[in-house]
Amino acid sequence: MPETGRLIFAELTPDMARAVHENSLDAENRRFVPDEVFETEEAAAETIAYLMDQYESADGPLVYPLLLRNGANIGYVQAVPMEDNDWEIGYHIGGKYTRQGYATEAVTAFLPAVMAHLGLQRIIGICVRDNIASRRVMEKCGFALQFEGVGSYQGEQRQICRYVYSPSPEKGKIIAACGNDCAACPRYTAPPYEKTEEQLKRTAELWRKIGYRDRVVSVQEIACTGCRAENDCRYQAVGCAGEKGLPHCGACPDYPCERMETCFRVTRSFEEACRACCTPEEFAQISRAFFEKEQNLRTGRERQP
Repeated sequence: MPETGRLIFAELTPDMARAVHENSLDAENRRFVPDEVFETEEAAAETIAYLMDQYESADGPLVYPLLLRNGANIGYVQAVPMEDNDWEIGYHIGGKYTRQGYATEAVTAFLPAVMAHLGLQRIIGICVRDNIASRRVMEKCGFALQFEGVGSYQGEQRQICRYVYSPSPEKGKIIAACGNDCAACPRYTAPPYEKTEEQLKRTAELWRKIGYRDRVVSVQEIACTGCRAENDCRYQAVGCAGEKGLPHCGACPDYPCERMETCFRVTRSFEEACRACCTPEEFAQISRAFFEKEQNLRTGRERQP
């Protein structure tokens, strides 16, 4: 594991039980991650014993305490396996050590190390929508917003934000519920995919020519930061996948449902108009964004355990 100017990434040991217990008790942890609150040292020690065994396993979770140079234990970063073969990043800084940039510093250093260790091309980050501090950390570290709306979180349906990090944005994909690749979409503006005002104006004009809009809309309207359950999605893919706790429709046991079959037909109906209106470069980008959705969902489905 790496080190930074202020932080040492350690492995858990039994004598950390008191620090783990105390760091877990702050109000923000209770509010946003209640299943990671340890009310007693004994409870912390029991979890530490389990997690220590995971360092030699490929199954995870992999949890690394964060130590200051003076030896103080201030929190942790972790990588946790998900059901769809992705891994999720997690982090927590004890209350008395917050607002000093430790979380951003830790996540920035942890990402390349843990992704190389696990052989990952991307890693997921999920938090409650109201957890503004956690969202800011992910956005500062280059995560892109993939979904915002009602979704499964620690066994409950809550308002969540789902982010994805890929070290090479130009190569990585951000697959929406319907299979679109947000990373390739000329409308997508979530960090690190920001667009200039001029780029968005050209996209608005292109959308009118293709027929996606009946007029040239404003820059504010054409810009998109990711799917939300409240968006006007005629196929209701975002809300449906979120309610089921699924990353995309390809992970659903009912896939492809009637709504998605309709979605695919409508998408294909725009292909010739796109080819006629677009430059070869524009058509290639829109193809990656929209016309490969079936392939993206099929690939995602094949990755299911």
